[in-house]
Amino acid sequence: MGAKVTAVAVLAAAVVVPAAVLAPAAHAAPCDAPVVNKVACENTKAGNANWSLNSLDDSIVGYTTDISSTPGGQVHFKVKTDASSYRLDIFRLGYYGGAGARLVKQLNRTTPQNQPVNCLTDSATALVDCGNWAVSLTWDVPADTVSGLYYAVLHRNDTGGENEIAFVIRDDSSQSKIFFQTSDATWHAYNRYGGNSLYYGTGPGDAGSAYAVSYNRPVANTGDENFIFNAEVPMLTWLEKNGYDVSYTTNADTARRGNLILNHKVFMAVGHDEYWSREQRTAVENARAAGVHLAFMTGNEVFWKHRWAPSLGSSPVDHRTVVTYKETKANAKIDPSPEWTGTWRDPRFTSSPNGANPENALLGQIFTVNGRRDDSLAVPAAYGKMRLWRHTPLASMTTGSYSFKPGTLGYEWDSVEDNGFQPAGVAQLSRTTVTMDGQYVLQNHGDRYASGTKTHALTLYKHASGALVFGAGTVQWAWGLDDEHAFRTDEPTSDVRIKQATVNLLADMGVQPTTIESGLTAASASTDTAPPSVAFGTTNSPTVGTGYSFNGTVIDSSGRVAGVEVSVDNGSTWHPANWTAGTASWSYTHTFSSAGAVTLKVRAVDDSANLSAEVNRAVTVLARDCPCTIWTENATPAVPSTNDGGAIELGVKFQSSVNGYVRGVRFYKGTGNTGVHTGSLWSATGTRLATGTFTAETATGWQTLTFPTAVQISAGTTYVASYFAPNGHYAGDADYFTSSAVGLEPLSAPKGVSGNPNGVFRGGSSGFPTDSYRNANYWVDPIFALDPGPDTRAPGTLSTDPLNNQGSVSLTPAVSITFDEPVTPSSAQILVNGPNGGVSGTISVAANGMKATFTPNNPLAPGTTYDVSGRATDLSGNTPSPTLWSFTTGNPRGATCPCTVWDDFAAPAVNAVSDTAAVEVGTKVRFDGRGQVLGVRFYKGFGNSGTHTGSLWSSSGQRLATGTFSGESTSGWQTLTFTQPVEVQANTTYVVSYYAPNGRYSATGGSFNSSHDYNSLHALKSGADGPNGVYRYGAGGGFPTSTYNSTNYWVDVIWRNGANGDSTPPTVTGRTPAPGATGVALNTTVSATFSEPVDVSSAQLSLKDPGAAGTSGAFSISGDGRTVTWTPDAPLAPGTQYAAEMRISDVNGNAMTGPATWSFTTTSTATCPCSLFSAAALPAVTSSNDTNAYELGVRFTAAVNGHVSGVKFYKGAGNTGTHTGSLWASNGTRLATGTFVNETATGWQTLVFDTPVPITAGQTYVASYTTTTGRYSADAGYFNRSAVSSPPLAAAASPNGVFRGGSGFPGDTFGGANYWVDVVFTPGS
Repeated sequence: MGAKVTAVAVLAAAVVVPAAVLAPAAHAAPCDAPVVNKVACENTKAGNANWSLNSLDDSIVGYTTDISSTPGGQVHFKVKTDASSYRLDIFRLGYYGGAGARLVKQLNRTTPQNQPVNCLTDSATALVDCGNWAVSLTWDVPADTVSGLYYAVLHRNDTGGENEIAFVIRDDSSQSKIFFQTSDATWHAYNRYGGNSLYYGTGPGDAGSAYAVSYNRPVANTGDENFIFNAEVPMLTWLEKNGYDVSYTTNADTARRGNLILNHKVFMAVGHDEYWSREQRTAVENARAAGVHLAFMTGNEVFWKHRWAPSLGSSPVDHRTVVTYKETKANAKIDPSPEWTGTWRDPRFTSSPNGANPENALLGQIFTVNGRRDDSLAVPAAYGKMRLWRHTPLASMTTGSYSFKPGTLGYEWDSVEDNGFQPAGVAQLSRTTVTMDGQYVLQNHGDRYASGTKTHALTLYKHASGALVFGAGTVQWAWGLDDEHAFRTDEPTSDVRIKQATVNLLADMGVQPTTIESGLTAASASTDTAPPSVAFGTTNSPTVGTGYSFNGTVIDSSGRVAGVEVSVDNGSTWHPANWTAGTASWSYTHTFSSAGAVTLKVRAVDDSANLSAEVNRAVTVLARDCPCTIWTENATPAVPSTNDGGAIELGVKFQSSVNGYVRGVRFYKGTGNTGVHTGSLWSATGTRLATGTFTAETATGWQTLTFPTAVQISAGTTYVASYFAPNGHYAGDADYFTSSAVGLEPLSAPKGVSGNPNGVFRGGSSGFPTDSYRNANYWVDPIFALDPGPDTRAPGTLSTDPLNNQGSVSLTPAVSITFDEPVTPSSAQILVNGPNGGVSGTISVAANGMKATFTPNNPLAPGTTYDVSGRATDLSGNTPSPTLWSFTTGNPRGATCPCTVWDDFAAPAVNAVSDTAAVEVGTKVRFDGRGQVLGVRFYKGFGNSGTHTGSLWSSSGQRLATGTFSGESTSGWQTLTFTQPVEVQANTTYVVSYYAPNGRYSATGGSFNSSHDYNSLHALKSGADGPNGVYRYGAGGGFPTSTYNSTNYWVDVIWRNGANGDSTPPTVTGRTPAPGATGVALNTTVSATFSEPVDVSSAQLSLKDPGAAGTSGAFSISGDGRTVTWTPDAPLAPGTQYAAEMRISDVNGNAMTGPATWSFTTTSTATCPCSLFSAAALPAVTSSNDTNAYELGVRFTAAVNGHVSGVKFYKGAGNTGTHTGSLWASNGTRLATGTFVNETATGWQTLVFDTPVPITAGQTYVASYTTTTGRYSADAGYFNRSAVSSPPLAAAASPNGVFRGGSGFPGDTFGGANYWVDVVFTPGS
């Protein structure tokens, strides 16, 4: 299925009138009246050379408004070109003495024509329909025109550029012996004119494919394998050369006038006949039922099911649009029509006759090999003796096999498959086995291909009507008939053996040539009506679940045996027996799924398609002995190891027909399915009934777990058997349970149906599997028996706590061991030993008897490794060997540094996530003083395997240090010490990270909604410097910048301070303003003097108003380094009590032991114009996440009369768009409004009204602004904490902070939030 590869024939430059090539002298009889074979007569006429094109010029293109016409009808051509004049040469394709075509008409256009620039389109399907073009030329078809495949050549008169159009002239009154059908639906399926085909483009389907294509388009870029010159032309050339009585039809005509097939002896499908509609198949099957012979000289035929639709435009025409949503690829019913448009064979979402009707039910074989293939059809000696090959050298071949030229089996081909849909008595007349490496062999219902081996056979069967049905099973059968075809080869592909076989086949169908070519022999129809004789050999009684082989003999006295078929269900279904051509014996092996009396049947077919009567043999199938399983031991998956590497629980739903016990579970293990596997049995509602751990596994194949205690189950009740694959790569066969239940009595896995699928899974972690995908079989199997069996198994250990080699363990741990079955409490032994010997404590056993716990009498020593031995005896007296493990306790954090943000005993909410992708995860940190980062550590959870590296980064992504972790424990904190300490600065953001090559990192969601602090170390709260909890996916890791939900990934820093041997922190010796000072000037600075020189870069000052809003400003330091001064960015608010808090470190990185805190109150005398808030006021939330449009405001009063000259608001990042400001009376009257201009990116924005607005003392007003994009500043609870008193202005406490969705007077409040709106006020008249 590819692009156009090469031109078809040897070509010459176009001429105005192609030169005539005279046919050789012929007997006049073909044209004598009455003419009985119009084609034979037609081919006595002179042909024309140089008719085909060696290149196509897309500056002149066209198509016919119907794919076919009739004698006496018209053919309308629509042509698009910028040429002012052009010629249209119409050729009938045939033999014509070897010329290949005859010029029957020449049309000319001498006036320019402007077609629409764009064709019509349908966005839902990506259909391109050029039906909006106008008719350019019309051919009035003469009444004596002979049916055929016609080829029109468009020729520009200016540049000589040429292009092609193919169409058919039908003869609806014809009763020709052969009715030849072209593959025109496939031409247009691959046609990419306008950009879209059923394979590629800009559509909604797979690879951008369209869901519909139109015949109203020129044919372009189909690929030569999908157009007339690959198969149709060589086939018709040979037929007409040999004088066969043939007329022509199309896919579209078989659909709309399929009754005409009944007028002919043979219906012949030719080309790449991939697309068939329901109407087309029904017409052909009706013809078969009426006795019309069928010759499928094609391959990949009847594969995609499509429906017909009218063309687009104001005057739609039926049968101009091919619609197929290829629902098989979508794995769903997506076509809005109730009609199924996937592959004919796909049964998952439809039923017969709408679909679910594989093509071999008609053909006798089915498409399996995708192209492009250029294989060689082969005929072994035993097959050469069959009737099809009479009069050829193959008939006398005694040994070996004859191979035809490459390409005779191609470019796509079929095989005979045992799918339950084969017609009765399919004879196989050749045998070619090919092993292919690549995406060739179809693996499912139609959308997945892989390497594999397939065997091709020419097939023949006889319908009950007497109709013969032949299947070539190869697109390029015609390559064996004629050498003029697409994809020129180095040597001729035609072969007298294929030619003679075609003559023989048509003779058996009652059709003879009238001008047979030299070297061929006219054949007669078969007179053999006697079928083969077939018999059973000795049979015995089979057993359920055990392969049963039976055999017999077969002979044919009048012909050759061509196939043996058997039934194991009294004729409900039939299967091909194991039989070798030329031999007289057959055999078959079957595994019965249920006990009881059955009837075996056998029948045979010969090379004339005579089918014998059925021969019966009754046998009794015996019940099997259990323990037993759903699948036999030699059953294997089609896909033993999927590509999915994620942790997953996989299961199967099953029932038993009798009461019994499930003793265990097994699963099929493929390559890459590594790690520790656990198996479980569940009730249908998710109650775990048993579990255990698989041991002594093999590299691949079935793995078995025996439960500690067998579980009793009830007949007819659904249960789930499952196993957990921590590293994925499980076996998985999609659609396994789609068609039917599966199993061996007494067990069965039910068919998956909507609402109750089978084949279940749970991604990420172990647990009850409830999800399903395409009813896939994950190859999990219960082990069933009628009794529980003896208990000779000692208890197994499911888990220990702590884990073996776990670190960071609590000093007061509960040391426990969990068994897989109940144990005797008095037998439980847990011994804990440290460096100083045994640890005293008490042992308890859980109520269910499955967990024993040791509790130490005293705390364990920190940073110490302990060895543990534990075991217990089960209720049957089975005692296991001790389970041995060790763990190491954590170390409490010291009061001084080096230190970390978290201590050894801090642990994540999620020990290890299910994500197994490679990822770098990190934490943003800051330090109160200068110091050194000594290393990185991280908390390791279960499954976080592989080599871990740790790094320190600047906030801009520069890697400052890195290293590889070593000596890791199984779980707990892991530490990396850098080879050299890294100097870090105070109040500067850094990132510490580690790389987890197999994911499974620890996590606590929302952890960084608040900061994590220890002394001078801080893991930042999200928002302090962007979000915290950062990651970066990809092999090798890198600087992590992505975030999600402020998640803590448990990465920590190791930091120390105290350079130069100094460990004494600074203390405060003086503060300005003084603590409790009042009447402080509005332009005051804030300073503190310390006992020693300090590091101004480490200084942190918080100056908050009564509503807890901060203030912006800048630091400076005195010459002696002891006094730090902070200058606000603007005068403070009047009459306001400010709370100050200062932190700082000395020059050696020693931070104050605690912050210096004090408060002072500013003077009530303001310099106006004045506002409610200082211009240095800094909202706690400068940009909210809300992106809706609002009017936001504040209610305020003035103590004196005056004027409001404008409004202000604080703008945060993202608060974009045009903002308007307004002043309102308390009753909602708008007093003034305007638009903010010259805004800055962030910070306070001011609008000055055109005219100041007078306001009255003591009256309440509202100042507001609008935001169209949200992201406004908002401090929740501000007005709940305090009113604003900023003489002469005031803003009352809650309810204040007002808003309105959209725009308009804001009257709603929420939680006393301050939206940071302010006024510009001047007292006086």
